[in-house]
Amino acid sequence: MKVSVKRKIRWAFLILLGVVLLTLLVIGIVRAIISEPKEQWITSEVSPNEVYTLELYMVGTPRFPFWVTDCRGYLLRDQVQVGLVEFELYNDGKVATKDNFAVEWQASQVVIHANALKMMEKDFTISYPY
Repeated sequence: MKVSVKRKIRWAFLILLGVVLLTLLVIGIVRAIISEPKEQWITSEVSPNEVYTLELYMVGTPRFPFWVTDCRGYLLRDQVQVGLVEFELYNDGKVATKDNFAVEWQASQVVIHANALKMMEKDFTISYPY
C-alpha cells in the first residue's frame, strides 16, 4: 500500500513540474511575440550645415534563418523627427556597426549607403521636409 502512495506522489510531482514548465514556456513565447524589439544605437551623423542629424539604430537582434538585422534611420531637426527609413541588413548574424554605413548629405536628401557581408551596397534615402 505504501508503494502505491509513493508512486502517486511521484506522478503528482512530475505532472505539477510539467505544468509549471509548460506555463513558463507559454509566458516566454507570449512575451517574445508581444514585446517591442529594443533599439540599439549605432551611430549619429550631423549634416554639413548642422541643421539635421541622422541617427541609425539596430532594432532587436538578427533574425533566423537568414540572420537579417532590422535597422532604422531617423532624420532629426532640432531633436524632432522629420524623417524615417526602415531597412534590412543581411550581415550573416552579426550586429550592425558604424562600419556597415556611409552617409552622404545631398542638397535635398540624405543617402545612407549600407553594406554587409551577405549584401551588396544598397542606398536608402530620406528627403528633407523643408
